[in-house]
This record gives sequence, structure tokens and C-alpha cells, in this order.
Amino acid sequence: MAEDRIVAIESFVVRVSDHSSLTLLQSFDSTGAEIASGTSDPVVSPDQKWIAFTKDGNVFLEKPDKKSVIQVNQDGTPSTKTQFAVNSLIVGFAPDSKQLIYTVAPGKADCPDCPSHQQKKRPAAYGFYLYTIATKRISPFALPGSIRVNEILDLDRIFITRVRNYGDEMGILNLKPKESFVSLQKTCAQAASCSLSKKGAIADCTAIEKGQARIVECDNTLTTERAITDPGHCITEFQMPQRSPAGQHLGFVQLLGECKSKRHALWIDQKSVFECEALTAYTWVDESRLITRCRGELKLIDLSGKKLQSIQVPTKPN
Repeated sequence: MAEDRIVAIESFVVRVSDHSSLTLLQSFDSTGAEIASGTSDPVVSPDQKWIAFTKDGNVFLEKPDKKSVIQVNQDGTPSTKTQFAVNSLIVGFAPDSKQLIYTVAPGKADCPDCPSHQQKKRPAAYGFYLYTIATKRISPFALPGSIRVNEILDLDRIFITRVRNYGDEMGILNLKPKESFVSLQKTCAQAASCSLSKKGAIADCTAIEKGQARIVECDNTLTTERAITDPGHCITEFQMPQRSPAGQHLGFVQLLGECKSKRHALWIDQKSVFECEALTAYTWVDESRLITRCRGELKLIDLSGKKLQSIQVPTKPN
């Protein structure tokens, strides 16, 4: 039987026991993902020893038992009537959990009573940073401009989106021995979003073509691509493709009723196994269990969609 797992889903962190009990450990004040910079949602380290979260514009690390909290940086600055805030966002842990990548980025206009031209970008040390947990050392993490970091495969291989005037492009950025970029296969490179298997060999993507979404899979080793679904009825019908941790299973979400319903279906290995209203997120626990977020409820399910346990979660963080 699987060991207990600490899992983050949206702004919540839960413990999943080996006998499939589900316990809410903590909820965080989060605004979710910022497309260009990272996320304010909590992130659990691969070794399960740390939870990264943001507070007051800074990044923190906390043990799951809450007995140790480390403030990573002190760049966060609130907004004023004339200047945007300075925020810190989480990019992710290195695969060995020894280091954390975060970014310092300007905030957005958040003063409804201020004319937009009055708030300006505040001078700050914006950019990506690498925090070494053992030594508490911060160093700049050099990445090219005009990119979005999607996933850290390792510190020398980053899954990115190159932001370009004539269309964004997803691929693997290799930082050593010299910087190079390897694009995904064409349909996946130009997709709305993608997730990669653990070693980056397989990309599962939401591709948008002629106003219709579909799930496409690209093999980055064989340089092939195949359709997982037929084209849908709208750009939001198929979403959130994710492979299980070891890559054995593929999940994705479908908006039902030809995009006119509020109900969503979760598909696993091309079978619809679970439905609920307003399925905003799901995440894999291991190769046999997942957690879904449907409105104010987190549900632990198995591969067949059977509910193992559920808990109510606050609509606003505690």
C-alpha cells in the first residue's frame, strides 16, 4: 500500500494516508497562477519535506508539521496609489528538493479608484532566483527574457514557452553545455497548455484549432503526435491533461453539454470516470488515486472514479 502523501491542490494542502483518509492540513491566501511568473498556490517538494507558499509578497518554506518555517526572501512590497506592488511567486522545486526557484515580479493594477496611468512599476530586483535550502543562499537564476516557465525537469532542463509576437512556442530549454531550445512537435508547440511526463519524453496538450479544443499527445523522442480526443465544440471543452507521477495513466477534463453545461467529466485513460459541477482542479496522488476540487469539496477517488473520501474546504482561506 502507498505511503502517506502530502498533496497541494489549488490553495489547499492535504494529507492522504495509506488507507485513503483525507485530511486538510492548511489553506493559504492565494491568487493562483500568474501566466508569466509562477504561482502563489502552495507547492510541495518532491521529497515531501517542504511546502513552499507565498505571503505578503514573499516566499516561505514550511515543514508539513508546521514546526519549521523559513522566510526565503524579503522583496515583497505592497502597492501604493502611485506604484504597483512587488510580488514573489513560486516556480518550483528542483527534482532533488534541495533548491527552490522563485521569481520577483511587478504586481498588477489593484487600486480601483486610481487612474491606470498613475500607478507605475516600482524599481526592484525583478527576475528568477535559486534558493538553496541547506545554506539559505539566494543566487540569480539566469534565464532568457520573454519566456514562461512551465515546469522544471532539472536545473539544466526547463520546460518553457517562448513568447513571440507571431505566436508562442513550447519546448525544452537546455542550459548546459550551452543554451539551446528544442521545440515540441508542431501541434504541441503551439498548444494552449501542455504537461510533460516525468522525464519530458511525452507531452499531453490542449490544442486549439478553429475555435475547438482537443487533447493531443506528442512523443518528443519519436517526434510523433496523435490525437487523444476528437475536436470539441468550443475552446474550453477539453482541459487540464495530466499524466500520473510515473506516467502510466493520462487524465483530462471535459466540459459537458456541448460547452453549455456547468458539469465537468474527468477522463482517465480515455474513459469518463467521474462527474461533478465546477471541477476547477485535480491532481494525482499516486498511480491509483487522484484528488478533485468541485466547488467547496475535495474528493479522493480511484482510477474508476469511486469516491474514497471527501472533505469540505473553506471558500476563503483560514
